[in-house]
Amino acid sequence: MQRLLKILVIAIIGLFAFWFFYLRNAREIKLMNKGELIVKKIYEFNYINKKLPQSLIEIGIDEDEKTEQYLAYKKVDSINFTVWIGIDSEKSKFYYSDSKKWEDSFRKIPNN
Repeated sequence: MQRLLKILVIAIIGLFAFWFFYLRNAREIKLMNKGELIVKKIYEFNYINKKLPQSLIEIGIDEDEKTEQYLAYKKVDSINFTVWIGIDSEKSKFYYSDSKKWEDSFRKIPNN
């Protein structure tokens, strides 16, 4: 009985470690890749149309309740925008067009 209990405890710890180290990072990597694709589409749209899209719909991304839980785009002015990705309840990433970088915290882009 003790041997079975030890195996069960080790299995539970192993599953938790797998979730914590692999699946958690897999979600972040997947969302960051999606975010990079969106940023690329925004720049391509801007290059072709000489303006930023008003919404993600203009670049072919359907906006619905599920999308809004982890992804957002905001046009700040005629040349600046932000993209937000909600990794989990405690972690987000923000892309700022003025720096062309992903950052870990929210900040405002000064209007031109």
